[in-house]
Amino acid sequence: MADVPAPVKNEPVTLEDVQKYWKAFAEKRRDEGKDAEYVLLNQDITLNEKNVIEIKLTNAVEQPILESIRTELLQFLRGNLNNQLLNLEAKLIQMESGEMIYTDRERFNYLAGKYPKLIKLREKLGLDPDH
Repeated sequence: MADVPAPVKNEPVTLEDVQKYWKAFAEKRRDEGKDAEYVLLNQDITLNEKNVIEIKLTNAVEQPILESIRTELLQFLRGNLNNQLLNLEAKLIQMESGEMIYTDRERFNYLAGKYPKLIKLREKLGLDPDH
């Protein structure tokens, strides 16, 4: 009797599922003292309908770091999520050119423009970005 290949595990996953195990992998890297990998893994990720996890890289230096952990990361995610079809794509994005941000106030204003909820959080906590 011929060997029948094992069926490919392909349980449906959500972005939240992926983020949970992605974060666990990142925390493991931090605990191992691999700070560059930890910082890289804290980028935002998306998941498309073809089971492709996309991470946006802001610096070409991040690409070799990601490639060095790609296999281990995918094995971790695929095993924990029971989905062997998961894949990973990196996209290098251009940072918005513009004014340089020097002060805490400028940094806050820039981030508040991207994430308006920061303003409410600052008010709720009674924080001042200059102090």
